[in-house]
Amino acid sequence: MLGQQVAVTSTSDLTEAGLKRFVQDALELAQLAQSDPYAGPPAPELLSKPSEHPDLELYDPEIEAIDADFALGRAALAEKAALSVDPRLSNSEGATFTRVSGGSSLVTRPGSGAQCGGPTFPCQSAP
Repeated sequence: MLGQQVAVTSTSDLTEAGLKRFVQDALELAQLAQSDPYAGPPAPELLSKPSEHPDLELYDPEIEAIDADFALGRAALAEKAALSVDPRLSNSEGATFTRVSGGSSLVTRPGSGAQCGGPTFPCQSAP
């Protein structure tokens, strides 16, 4: 946020140079954004404290053990389930299984912010 100009961006490059570029990109995008009269940081008294954020233990290290065979099996199950919905369906555009592990941080003022993270396992099929 720059005043009432807002941008959202992400990175997977956690090197020092990558993080510097990430911040530069976010600031540049915010400068290009149209001003939004409803955008801006919340009042400090409305923010929760990091100590109030319990660890929900959403990360499962087993995500790293998912291999291609498991992913292909899950995608095949999704496609089979999609095709079984209606006997008129005889072909599909396939199915996908994705393994994602990451985190998010939101900092609205110095000394206040929140982080969350964990795995997701989207699986979809398009009959």
